[in-house]
Amino acid sequence: MNRKKVMLLVGIVLGGSALIAMFASLSAWKDSRRADTLSQQATSTPSTETPLTPVPFETEHIVGSYYNIDMEYPKNVDNRLGDIQSYVDSIRTQFMDMVPKTDEEAAYIGLTKDRSYSLLMTTAVSTSSSSITYVLTTYMDTGGAHGGTFITTYTYDRSGKKVEINPTVLPQLSEAAQVYLIKHLGEDANEMTIKEGTAPKIENWNTWFVEGDNITFVFQQYQVGPYVLGLQEFTVPIQQYDNLFL
Repeated sequence: MNRKKVMLLVGIVLGGSALIAMFASLSAWKDSRRADTLSQQATSTPSTETPLTPVPFETEHIVGSYYNIDMEYPKNVDNRLGDIQSYVDSIRTQFMDMVPKTDEEAAYIGLTKDRSYSLLMTTAVSTSSSSITYVLTTYMDTGGAHGGTFITTYTYDRSGKKVEINPTVLPQLSEAAQVYLIKHLGEDANEMTIKEGTAPKIENWNTWFVEGDNITFVFQQYQVGPYVLGLQEFTVPIQQYDNLFL
């Protein structure tokens, strides 16, 4: 399985409270999209067929008076990736809602031509003979002490149907992740936060990608620890769990 990464660099500015609120709304948005696509979910069965080919990417570079946008994301060819397009549109809209609309607003929060709001989106692709995953990473910062990163993933089988994690395996995954993270983070581990962030609820386990015979789950910033710990990953062999995918 090859994992291609496309990275764009841009300076960005976003406050912690606004970031957390935005991430919560994005998680809720993804949950609503999941309800709309349950009928399209399918099992990702190993195959000897050639790896799937990713679609071309769309790029955006926009410079406003007090903001910059640099985004690269999968092109919605023949409306096959409408869920990704909707997600990208929601990110852009939420960012623009936070951008000051007048010079007075910008001056009040200390923005200048040299210090503006920015939005960065990068895309990574994981492919195999049976599935393809688009990993979208958004980095945003609108005036706080630091920016923040949020990852969302979309996996499709060869027929184009979306692949989802089977909720029945979440208790097993939750228990294994807690053991791993408590050991991995050592003295930085907060057991209460880890247990809450890895609880067997689908919203805790909806960000993942497959590489080779393994599946990697990504936990967002603040999900299993403070900001300083960043994103955390938990990788396990796919064959370790029966009926892992819907």
